[in-house]
Formats: sequence, C-alpha cells, structure tokens
Amino acid sequence: MKALFSTIVISCFIAITSCNNINLNDNNPSKTNEAVEAMKGSQKIVSPKDGVFIHLSSGPEAPQKVLMAFSMAKLMSDDKEVMIYIDIKGVYTILKDAEDITFKEFPSSLTLLGELKEKGVNVVVCPTCLKAADKTSDDILDWVSIATKDKFFDFCDGKILSFNY
Repeated sequence: MKALFSTIVISCFIAITSCNNINLNDNNPSKTNEAVEAMKGSQKIVSPKDGVFIHLSSGPEAPQKVLMAFSMAKLMSDDKEVMIYIDIKGVYTILKDAEDITFKEFPSSLTLLGELKEKGVNVVVCPTCLKAADKTSDDILDWVSIATKDKFFDFCDGKILSFNY
C-alpha cells in the first residue's frame, strides 16, 4: 500500500512540475497546449465528449426551421454527440409517411434525415406529442425512438450546446 501511495505522489509531482507553472485555466491557447503536451507523458488526459441538443417543435408549416435543425444536426455530428428532440408540430417531420419538406438552398428533409440516420444521430420524439397527433411509435421512422428522461441525460458526458427551432 505504501508503494502504491508513493507511486501516486511521485506521478503527481512529475505532472505538476512538468507544467512549468502554466495555468491550465489561462485562456492563451498556446500556453494551454504546451501544458497539455507536457502532461501527456505523465498521465492520460481524457476530456468528456461535448454534445449538441436540438429541440425541434416546428413542422412542415415552417420549412426553414425544420431544415435548419436537421442541417445543424448534420454539421455538428461531425465531432459532437447530437440529440434532436422532436415535439409539437415537429412530430410530422419524422413519420414514415412524412412529406419531403423543401426550402430554397437547403437539402430536403428526407435527404437530411437519411444522412442523420447514416451518421447515427440520436433522434427522439415526445410520446405525448405523438399521441396528441393521433400517432403511435409504429408511425415514426424505424430509427427514431421515443424520448425518455434517461435518454436526455445519457447522450453525452461533457457540456451541452442547445438550439431551438
């Protein structure tokens, strides 16, 4: 036990002294990068993956909002965990028989949804809003799931950025 404690103390000492008094909270990216590089040899640095939460309550009556939500999800999913939460009128965008929504330069809704599926974006729908639209889970796209409390808290480990459409 003493050997383990000594190893931990020595590792911490090496990590602290190798930073050369660089403050990791300093907003200077150069200094922060130097500190991270100096610490890599002595300990593994694991950052939680940040997430993007997109709330879509608009439907076909607001094509730009729908397509902006799906486009933003596609863009952010390149390097972030993304969850799209769909409620209210948004329910009508993820039905198996949903209309293909188009607007100006945006790709269509069905094109974007296909790309989101390929990228593994987590799309969840409000069960109460689904019921209010006289729809069931049988009516939604097979890869879209019903929202639960746990899904909201489990989709990422880091900070969450939120967009509402």
